[in-house]
Amino acid sequence: MVIGDVRGISRLLGVLACVVFVACGVGYLAGWHWWAWPALVGAALSITLMLLTFTPWWLAGLAIDVVIAVLAWRAPAGRT
Repeated sequence: MVIGDVRGISRLLGVLACVVFVACGVGYLAGWHWWAWPALVGAALSITLMLLTFTPWWLAGLAIDVVIAVLAWRAPAGRT
């Protein structure tokens, strides 16, 4: 299946994932309780980007995103 030119959406997803992961890191390091939601959103954006431009080299990145998503999902509400 050929999707076509995905460069534009890839750039958008990459920038959005980066911004959301930076917000997550700042929230986590500052001890704010909302860090888990940006982690989930960032992991979802990153997984979408990697699946859109899939190559076997992305398998390690996909595994990292899955671990981030699971840890964020299991994070207790209101605590870091």
